[in-house]
Amino acid sequence: KPDASGLLAWLTFDDTLAASTNSSGAKEASLQTKPATNSVSAEVVPTSEPKFVHTDKPEFVEGRLGRALKFDGKTHIDVGQAVVFEHTNAFSYAAWFKFQTNGAVLSKVEKKPGYRGFDLFVNDGRFEVHFVHEAPDNAIKVKTKDQFATGQWQHVVVSYDGSSKAAGVKLFVGGRARDLETDKDKLTGTITNSAPVRIGSRADEGHFTGLIDDVRFFDRALSAEDARLLAFEGILSIVAKSGGKRTQEERDDLRRFYKDNSAVDYLLAEAGLAKARKVKDELINAIPSTMIMEEMNPPRETFQLVRGDFRNKGEKLSPSTPAFLPALKKLAVENKDGRLRFVAEKNKPIAVASADSANQTESPAIAGAGVPRQTENQKSSETVPTLVPGAGSSDRMNASPPLLNRLDLAGWLVSPEHPLTARVTANRYWAMFFGTGLVKTINDFGSQGEWPSHPELLDWLACQFRDGGAAGSKPAAAWDVKALVRLIVTSATYRQSSSVTSEKLERDPYNRLLARAPRLQLDAEYVRDNALAVSGLLNAKIGGASVKPYQPPGIWDGTDSKYEQDHGDLLYRRGMYVFWRRSAHYPPFATFDAPNREVCTFARQRTQTPLQSLVLMNDPEFVECSRALAERVLREEPGDTAKRLTRAFRHTLGRVPQPDEISLLQRTYEQQLSTFRDDAKAAEKFLGVGESKLPEAMDKVELAAMTAVANVLLNLNETITK
Repeated sequence: KPDASGLLAWLTFDDTLAASTNSSGAKEASLQTKPATNSVSAEVVPTSEPKFVHTDKPEFVEGRLGRALKFDGKTHIDVGQAVVFEHTNAFSYAAWFKFQTNGAVLSKVEKKPGYRGFDLFVNDGRFEVHFVHEAPDNAIKVKTKDQFATGQWQHVVVSYDGSSKAAGVKLFVGGRARDLETDKDKLTGTITNSAPVRIGSRADEGHFTGLIDDVRFFDRALSAEDARLLAFEGILSIVAKSGGKRTQEERDDLRRFYKDNSAVDYLLAEAGLAKARKVKDELINAIPSTMIMEEMNPPRETFQLVRGDFRNKGEKLSPSTPAFLPALKKLAVENKDGRLRFVAEKNKPIAVASADSANQTESPAIAGAGVPRQTENQKSSETVPTLVPGAGSSDRMNASPPLLNRLDLAGWLVSPEHPLTARVTANRYWAMFFGTGLVKTINDFGSQGEWPSHPELLDWLACQFRDGGAAGSKPAAAWDVKALVRLIVTSATYRQSSSVTSEKLERDPYNRLLARAPRLQLDAEYVRDNALAVSGLLNAKIGGASVKPYQPPGIWDGTDSKYEQDHGDLLYRRGMYVFWRRSAHYPPFATFDAPNREVCTFARQRTQTPLQSLVLMNDPEFVECSRALAERVLREEPGDTAKRLTRAFRHTLGRVPQPDEISLLQRTYEQQLSTFRDDAKAAEKFLGVGESKLPEAMDKVELAAMTAVANVLLNLNETITK
């Protein structure tokens, strides 16, 4: 049996509106109430006999516990000052009911505008609880996440711990705690008022339609076990019947109660499902969202503006491409085997050359002369069906075009007939490695641009990139950037020596004939990445948010943000992840000619200035890299100084040092060692640059001296030159 302690009032509705108190068990009497023991007020305003408002003929029907009262959406019961609750005290109330529409099961709420008080409300199948000092802000409002069906008996317990927080409110439905959504959670004032307790309405509105039975009020927060026993009390009468005598409604209620409280496997599975849904929601919420563009339907009409005057509209225009380029065509996409493919006609996918179907022409040595040319016109139409209609440009301009979108534009850009996309991309990657593209004007392939130095080579690279095929030791897919990069850097041309004779230099000062390997200074990001890689500090993680490495104070002064430096492994991520703010450029990158992105830059300048040497010698990132490189060689060569210097040289420059170079490094090391032995504090200060942990077992003076040598090596022109 449920614990009756703290019971203030109990309305059974067993053919009467009168209430029972805990003192006589279930003995009928005039409505009697007793004050909550923890109430602010020690007295309760005397109350009169409960009365039915708007009608004098209450209708009693079979209920869950004996009889129940029927409400038609127009009437309610006025119970008077049956209970007085305060937001600082614990209390609970419970009821059996069967609802048909939205409405208040019970309430003690003042009329508008404040709506001070408390209630239990049904709204769209969810059960809501309001504790209000002044609506809408100074209040607590919670509601069940679950929705419940109409026409079924529900037992609801509202339990409150007096904390003035939404977290202190619990709703038990059918003896089981339910997950809640919190709409309001700011209650700072009293909820006590002079309004009567109403059953079936809230402040003469929100009238309830359905049946209500067994309403109880407590001056304590009911526990989960209390709620389960109260609900089970209404199920006992069903359990006492034999199976054949139970109605379908009773069988459904019994099944639902068993499932919610005693079906262990079901409860475990439901808990697992809830946990999985929570993980899913957290994953989805962690994915950043961004705004995207969408085509207007119908599209906005666009007109030629005569003499540029928006008031003087000329010919109506539609999306199209320059007449000398292939025409746009309406495309569709199909998902086949998990891959998206263009569809030119129904059930006829546009072929994209793969490793099996692509041209297997043997790769020429990328040297410039004698390269076999393979243009788009040599491709079989069976291998690569046309993407574009065969109409001429004049027909295209006169015809009424279909509604085109960005998908059609994307298909047009990568269509086999498009002469620019593959060529421009291959030329840009060539310029990345050789300093100058096969077309020197990488931003201009038009009539104002420079003619390719090796047009056949550019065509061949573009076809390889567009169609895929053999790229070194393994086949490559179409539009495979890594395969294109591999093809360039493993070529005989790129692997040449950069040494040059005076005759060749005079004949070809800019290496347009590709007679030697390129020799150029690394880009800003690569200078930093190279130092991190040589030292062993580089964090090779791919992807993720931008990072904020060491930076002098004051760079972001005048902006609308504050620079908060990252720590740990984030400091050593590659340069492409460094946070880039146009109005406050990252200083080392700016010094090494990286653009600030305020304007579009097709080709970076390459300068050599004293400021670059100062960055390499004094920037905390490079000083820390010098120390890490010194630690690395001290671990690898624990005893021999000459071997340490040789290893540091090879790590940095990738070649064996000459005797005079080793001799110079040896003298530098000895000078620094002597200096730091005389000034141990200077050694500690020098080694303290950067956040990476200092090894305890190494000799600090030797480490500082080797760090100084490593700093010299990282500052060499040869180190930052490719």
